[in-house]
Amino acid sequence: MTVKVFVVDDKERVLGLAKSTIDIDESYGIRMANDGDAAIAACYAEKPDLIVVDMLMPKKDGATFCRELKESPEMHDVKITLLSVTAAKPRPRPWVDRAHRELVGHGGRRGAKP
Repeated sequence: MTVKVFVVDDKERVLGLAKSTIDIDESYGIRMANDGDAAIAACYAEKPDLIVVDMLMPKKDGATFCRELKESPEMHDVKITLLSVTAAKPRPRPWVDRAHRELVGHGGRRGAKP
């Protein structure tokens, strides 16, 4: 059985790294998208087992992407890993706190209790 992995990132370099890392094992199939809107449609069509999504993307950020998928009954069980690659100095990032509160704080499902 092939595990379907979907990687969503707006940076081609990150997508290439993910592809080269995951493609070495034939038990994984990888699909990629470079924005959240295109990825949402593809996820519904292909039903991946795991989604790796960038937190900082134009159009639709990772937290919004996760929220939209997790609110759907047919997609709420899909495993999602949030990814962020930055080379900047460490600084406060309010989006990390917001994502943690909204997604991780209650098991990834809105309204679920910890």
